[in-house]
Amino acid sequence: MADPSKTEKATPRRRSELRGKGQVARSQEFNTAVLFILAIVFLRFYLPGVFSYVESSTAELWSQFPKDIDAVDLVGLMASLGWGMLLALMPLFGMLIIGGVVVNVLQVGFSFSTYPLRFDLSKLNPINGFKRLFSLQPLIQLLQNLVKISIFVALSWSILASHYTQLLQTVQMELGETGALIGAIVWEIGWKIGLTMLILALIDLGWQRWYFERNIRMSKQEIKDESRNAEGDPQVKARIRSLQRKAAMNRMMESVPRADVILTNPVHLAVAVAYDREAMNAPRVLAKGAAKVAERIKESARGHDVPIIENKELARALYRTTEVGQEIPADLYAAVSEVLIYVYQVSGKLGDYIE
Repeated sequence: MADPSKTEKATPRRRSELRGKGQVARSQEFNTAVLFILAIVFLRFYLPGVFSYVESSTAELWSQFPKDIDAVDLVGLMASLGWGMLLALMPLFGMLIIGGVVVNVLQVGFSFSTYPLRFDLSKLNPINGFKRLFSLQPLIQLLQNLVKISIFVALSWSILASHYTQLLQTVQMELGETGALIGAIVWEIGWKIGLTMLILALIDLGWQRWYFERNIRMSKQEIKDESRNAEGDPQVKARIRSLQRKAAMNRMMESVPRADVILTNPVHLAVAVAYDREAMNAPRVLAKGAAKVAERIKESARGHDVPIIENKELARALYRTTEVGQEIPADLYAAVSEVLIYVYQVSGKLGDYIE
């Protein structure tokens, strides 16, 4: 009985997992029906050639039959005839193998899995075996088999009955005529049974797909859990983001001592700027922050004797337009250069930056 809580269609991830385990909607009846039809159609047009080969081979063997023959020679002759028959039927075997592969691919696509071959102790559990035995699927298969056998028997009987008069006349027919009549009756039985099998197989294919979809349905909670596992636990993700922000903050604060100047507005914002003529094309923002982060930047700057200059407009512009690690925009070159020149003059480093 289906779990009433499982009301949602299976997700693509769930389908992919089941496919990896070899669990797909497949109808074995459809495979059997198609292969049966291929076989009888192939034999309908190929069997006369096989009979002709057997006839000519037998005649050739008997024409060469020695007068004195022992058991070894007889076995050799029979082996030769059997090998010839096998070669003559090889196209049929090849067609059935190719047909089986193609039909499976048409049903479920390219799917290969060794998972069902794994040893599983639960398969030896008699309780699980009884559950599978009395589940809906085996009962449906039993019903299908009974219906198929009944239909095939009734169909074959009706065809034989319709040719009853002709069959009685075979005692007066030559062997060739009898063979042709029997062949025609067998062909009629074969293609009608094949057509019936195909119709039943299409019904079974629809049933198998419906039953598979019904069995793989998921509950809303399972879908939520799957989504959570795929995207990660929100708490874990939040913790990771927190650690990443903390690490980024620590790296940024470590770069403050290398700054040439700290620009403030003066309370709420702080931006650390540095310029290295050999390594940079333009001054670069090493750190920036607001509120408590700004206070930490200024505190670190004081501890490492980095100049702190109040410039409200420039500090706001840099904070708004430039991220940490980026070079300042071209339209701020002049303003930042004035500040740096002033800092270098005060510190006595201006000569180092003049060619």
